[in-house]
Amino acid sequence: MPPYLVDFVYDTTRAVAELIYSGTLHRTPEVDLIVAHAGGTVPYIAWRLVQLEKRPQYRDRLPEGVMHYLRRFYYDTALSASRYPLSCLRELAGPSKILFGSDYAFVPEAVVEASVRRLKEYRGFDDTSLADVEQGNAKRLFRRFDAG
Repeated sequence: MPPYLVDFVYDTTRAVAELIYSGTLHRTPEVDLIVAHAGGTVPYIAWRLVQLEKRPQYRDRLPEGVMHYLRRFYYDTALSASRYPLSCLRELAGPSKILFGSDYAFVPEAVVEASVRRLKEYRGFDDTSLADVEQGNAKRLFRRFDAG
């Protein structure tokens, strides 16, 4: 199996967990991070990630709780624009933290086109939220690139 099929999303999940449980996110509240591929499996296993937060060895590193830190991330839709990951992601982070992503030029153009189509077909976003995911959230995050 090619690593992008499964391994990359697990690597992303592990990176998110390490950023939270190491205390890095707590120490860097001014840093905005974008997590690829809808956060890997993070939206699906969010409840599991919360389970360690009360343990003494972690409590001081994440005083605001795991869910607070999970909701600080921005998540892109690259190779994840389908109802299953988008539903979990919308529930976890809300539409304001979701950014369009395509993985272009690492995936064929047909895959990018399918992702765009599936994002538009997804029924979990109203028109305003979809416009924010497609570009509004990125414009707010990267203000210097917003021409108008």
